[in-house]
Amino acid sequence: MRLKFESKLNSMHSMHRELEIKYKRLQSDLGTAEALIERHEGTIKDQGLQIIHLKTVCEEQESRIKMLIERREALEREIQLKAKVVSEGEYKLRLMQDELDLKVYALND
Repeated sequence: MRLKFESKLNSMHSMHRELEIKYKRLQSDLGTAEALIERHEGTIKDQGLQIIHLKTVCEEQESRIKMLIERREALEREIQLKAKVVSEGEYKLRLMQDELDLKVYALND
C-alpha cells in the first residue's frame, strides 16, 4: 500500500513539475507576445500618423494643382485674345499695305 502511495505521490509530483515547466514556458511566451503586440501597436500608431501627414500633403498638392490648372487656363485665354488682336492687326496692316501699293502703283502710272 505504501509503495502504491509513493508511486502515486511520485507520479503527481512529476505531473506537477511538468505543469510548472509548461506554465513558465507559457508565461515566457505570453511576455514575448505582449512585447510583440506593443511593438506592433507602436508601429501602427506611427504609420497612422504618417498616413495623416501624407493625406495632408496630398490635399495641399491637389489644391496647388487645381490652382495651377486654373492659372494655365487663364493664361491660355489671354494668349488666345492676344493672338486674335495680333491677327486682326496683321490683317489691317495687310489691307493698309495693299492700299499703299495701289496708291504707289497709281502714282507711278
